[in-house]
Amino acid sequence: MHQANGLRVNGRRVAIVAGVRTPFARSGTALKSISAIDLGRLCVAELVQRTGIAGSDVDLLVFGTVVPSVLAPNIAREVSLIPHLPKGVQAAWRRKLQATYRHPSYRDAKRALLALHRELLVENESAAASLLEGLEETLTLHRLDVFPELGASFKTTNAIESVMARVEDKTARVDHWRTSDQKLRWCAAALLAAEAQFRRVKGHDKLPLLKRALEKRGSTIRQDAA
Repeated sequence: MHQANGLRVNGRRVAIVAGVRTPFARSGTALKSISAIDLGRLCVAELVQRTGIAGSDVDLLVFGTVVPSVLAPNIAREVSLIPHLPKGVQAAWRRKLQATYRHPSYRDAKRALLALHRELLVENESAAASLLEGLEETLTLHRLDVFPELGASFKTTNAIESVMARVEDKTARVDHWRTSDQKLRWCAAALLAAEAQFRRVKGHDKLPLLKRALEKRGSTIRQDAA
């Protein structure tokens, strides 16, 4: 990359030296059970292995997704945690991480995550630091006390990503919108067309619990602010 391009980070020249892409498929088909976070982890881990760099040498990861999750708003943190570790131990640590979130209560899940953080400090400080970033946001369903009922469907962004992909199928080829109102009407029409293919999420009958939990949380926040 020529210096004239002016792309620098902290005064250092930036260059692309290697790349890996995620696999892709039509929504709801071969990759429907894999979240954006898991796909990202696979790519970053493979890139680290191919280039031969140490995960601890990576000081910045920029990662994005079309539809951010309320459970994992900092997707880069989620993606970067596992690839910091040697490939031979990644699967074991991934199982440990998943086990912490299976605790039904907020207190127990957070205690397990902090214990895992202490273990990671010995293995890899960069991975341990990644675990702490956005930790509270990943425990949103636990904090609302609805994880046992709704965790199966809402611990990943798969449900909303599927919806957005179906909307994109109907709108992606449109490269000019006359007005913003036209764009909204097209999106609404695409959602109505996709609705016939929707399936009920697991725990759909428990959604009133989430509504009440959010209303209670909102009421508490307003009272504290008053």
